[in-house]
Amino acid sequence: AYDATFGPVIDKLTDISGVELNTEILSENARIAGMMDLEDISDLKLLRKKVADKLSLDPEVLKKETAPMEAIYIVADHTRCLSFMLADGIIPSNVKEGYLARLVLRRTVKYMNELGLNESLSDIMKIQLDFLSQTYPEIKNNTEHILNITDLEEERYHTTLTKGRNLVKRSINKLKKENKTSFPTDMLINFYDSNGIPPETVESICEEYDFDANIPDNFYTQIAAAHEEEDEEEVEALELNYPQTYLAFYDDLQQREFTAKVLGVEDSNKIILDQTIYYPEGGGQPSDEGTITRADGTTLNITYAEKVDGIVLHHVAKEDAEKLDGIVGEEITGQIDALRRDLLTSNHSATHLIIASARKVLGKHIWQAGSQNNIEKTRIDLSHYKRITTEDLKEIEKLANEYVKQNLPVNIQWYDRTDAEVKYGFKLYQGGIVPGKDIRVVEIPGVDVEACAGTHVQTTGDVGIIKVLRTERVQDGVERIEYAVADSAINKIQEIDDILRQSSDIFGVDAEQLPKTCQRFFNEWKEQQKTIKSLEKQLAEAKISSLQDDVDEINGIKVLTQIVDAQAGQLREIATNLVEKDNVADIAVIINNEGNIVASSTQQIVDKGLKMADVIGIIGEVLGGRGGGKPNLAQGAGMTQLDRKEEAFQALKDKIEGL
Repeated sequence: AYDATFGPVIDKLTDISGVELNTEILSENARIAGMMDLEDISDLKLLRKKVADKLSLDPEVLKKETAPMEAIYIVADHTRCLSFMLADGIIPSNVKEGYLARLVLRRTVKYMNELGLNESLSDIMKIQLDFLSQTYPEIKNNTEHILNITDLEEERYHTTLTKGRNLVKRSINKLKKENKTSFPTDMLINFYDSNGIPPETVESICEEYDFDANIPDNFYTQIAAAHEEEDEEEVEALELNYPQTYLAFYDDLQQREFTAKVLGVEDSNKIILDQTIYYPEGGGQPSDEGTITRADGTTLNITYAEKVDGIVLHHVAKEDAEKLDGIVGEEITGQIDALRRDLLTSNHSATHLIIASARKVLGKHIWQAGSQNNIEKTRIDLSHYKRITTEDLKEIEKLANEYVKQNLPVNIQWYDRTDAEVKYGFKLYQGGIVPGKDIRVVEIPGVDVEACAGTHVQTTGDVGIIKVLRTERVQDGVERIEYAVADSAINKIQEIDDILRQSSDIFGVDAEQLPKTCQRFFNEWKEQQKTIKSLEKQLAEAKISSLQDDVDEINGIKVLTQIVDAQAGQLREIATNLVEKDNVADIAVIINNEGNIVASSTQQIVDKGLKMADVIGIIGEVLGGRGGGKPNLAQGAGMTQLDRKEEAFQALKDKIEGL
């Protein structure tokens, strides 16, 4: 089966690796291992022994013979898997399916290293992609994207390994101090999960330090299993016994007023109607707000609408809850906040234009990972493998506004789910899988098509101007774009203009000259900082010179305790130089007039049992401050009772007398 699936790939991998496949052992190994259930035998060493016994071979001999062959097939299998995952838009990350993609990718690199391949992961991926492209057009169309991700991930992996070595070494030293001889499995999993350090790297470092890595054979299986178990937040279900609410806003998205019959009231302030034009929160779009007017003219403010099992709950403002007596069975008139609906509608349609523009600029792999429409600004989260640049943002903004200018129709139609999938494919589900046999499809011809339940404009020209505000990384593999639409966009543009105008007035230059002027001032500031540091150093040296005659010798230890007129940042340099550079004192305790303190000492003082944090503590008991630090260097603040300095210094000297 493997040869039929990977034939040409296996041939090329064996050629470049120099591995000779032992077909006799392979066939026997496959025949016997194929009859064993890995679910029942989690220890692969035990499984290998069972196979070796049936082949009448020593397990180590079998391992030596099969390990290179297994590595060949693993690389072939994993690169095939990666090709489809990346082509489908999955971005390697530290969460969900992205985590599994990264796991497969790094495991591929591991087995490439075991085979001694000098080629990069991209070189090996090209072999697989060339083979798959003959059959799968989606692989051929996404080859450049797949290789871009592969290159970036391999670079990140090597960077992670470099950083991780020090962490493993520190952990080995810590475990040895605790008289432990091997790594616990949970620590190995944490190395991989939190720091990206694979068990093979841990094992190689352990060999250097004569320590047992204790890596389970099914380590990667445990990792994958742990990430497949998603914790779902338990939500207390609201039991409702009403017919589903008819969503009248789908009949006419321009409707702003309606009549309906009250079917019931739940939780003292949630009204249930037989029909509504209130859009309930969902799909990243906040709910409508507005009013409900009773038959006697009483007005109720509606602050929120939500849908539970097809039933829309209209939340009445708390101050109006007492006006609900006798409302069940009554016919009411509802009115939504028209301006709010219009703005949210424009924002929702703008979201479709932004994601379409991002896909055009950044690549076909772009998928929506979440969105939230608001009045002032809207955000959309996109799956992407690297930071979005300023130039990318400009292009996305420009293209989105071009779609607005084209005034394209926004077509909305209900389809049978199967018919919609056949016509449009799974790109329908950019915003996630929508429930139901029938789905509502929103299409902007030639631009975007999505299954979407939200409210939308009739043409893209109704959206108005779109202003992209910023981008940020939400998590590994997910980038956020924030933007404002229509009137909110104009407000944001004017805010930016105000900032530029105020900055120009401060510097006394035109806005066009601001970048150059800011750069000049920044450079001058940096030069001034260098000058200040140089002067502070000279001042510290002068103070050190003046303090040399104030050293007391106690019990054979040179002690300097002094209050000086110096900045907090100078104290450390003065104290350390007195001890380390100029050898003036064995212990130097320097306090300034603001109550900052630094204590420095030689290692010999620490060896005698006196730590500088303790010195700060002794002084602080009298002067009122506190602090901490390393054994030979500590600092603190709050030494405000300087009139008791002599008492404090004497307490320290008494301590030194007893050393």
